[in-house]
Amino acid sequence: MREITYTVYKIDEHPDEDKCYEWMRENLHDLADHESDHFHASLRNLHEHIGGDLEYSVSLVPDRGEFIRFTDYDEELLSELDASACPLTGCYWDEEVIEHLRADDMRGLIGKLHHAHDYHYTDEALHEAAEANDWEFKENGVMV
Repeated sequence: MREITYTVYKIDEHPDEDKCYEWMRENLHDLADHESDHFHASLRNLHEHIGGDLEYSVSLVPDRGEFIRFTDYDEELLSELDASACPLTGCYWDEEVIEHLRADDMRGLIGKLHHAHDYHYTDEALHEAAEANDWEFKENGVMV
């Protein structure tokens, strides 16, 4: 029998945080999935509220052919919505989809989704996630 011991570190204690960030980027591929879920829910709920037709194909990472198309919707209902109150799902994506539709800027809205995804993999966001979840790492950066 043999026993192997190793030291674990919280992100703030780790001697080389970059190793932890690298491991997280390579292994935690679902950190931004909630962004997509909330984004799609806001689109669908806006469609239910203002009617018309909605077609879309978007993802968290840029892809050719992404689009969002709202047509034949009730513009008066759209103008009456208080976007800052996040009236559709309670999520900040409500405000974004309402404001971008009002501005006829669906490309900008898709760009916001991509930016939100990218943010979750920045050093700052990874550090916050590690702290908030009490993740621990070995000296080589691998999460335990």
